[in-house]
Amino acid sequence: MIRIKAPAKINLSLSIIGKLGAFHQVEMVMTTIDLSDYITITKTPDATEQITLKSDAPTLPLGPTNLVYQVADIFLNKYNIPDKIEILIEKNIPVSGGLAGGSTDAAATFKGLRELFSLDISNATLCEMGAKIGSDIPFCIIGGTALATGRGGIITPIKSPPRCWVIIINPRISVSTREIYKKFSFAEADDIDTQLMLEAIEN
Repeated sequence: MIRIKAPAKINLSLSIIGKLGAFHQVEMVMTTIDLSDYITITKTPDATEQITLKSDAPTLPLGPTNLVYQVADIFLNKYNIPDKIEILIEKNIPVSGGLAGGSTDAAATFKGLRELFSLDISNATLCEMGAKIGSDIPFCIIGGTALATGRGGIITPIKSPPRCWVIIINPRISVSTREIYKKFSFAEADDIDTQLMLEAIEN
């Protein structure tokens, strides 16, 4: 059995700089915070299904639409692993709250499966796999503080800001990131200077 911490992230800045096809091109400075979910992965040889998903969050989907399920399915197939597993998602991060709850759970699942099956797989390989599922997953695999560019999956680690308190107010309104991007208007957007944020952190 493996239990992995899955920390939430916040955006210190987010600038949408263009569009390539259906996808927005971004510059984001992101950092992990102490608020975390936990992922527990257990081998279950007597189970009827290869992947069983459980959670203490009653509203969380526990089938193929869940990013954790998708990660497990891709991972087991890619590395020809026949074992049956159960994954428990302990939720503390608000669902659809902009804190990468689903992405960090997916990232933790990648790392947990790597450890459970003792495979020599680099973070870079996990990031490449994760980017095909969700744009925030590569950052969540690497963690810390980073500049994310492209669709959000090109990660450049940077120095972390000083340790401090952050107050996060959750209005308990779930918002789809996909829908937010669909409604984004370049004409109405404020100009965000990513470089200023990078310099502020460095200084």
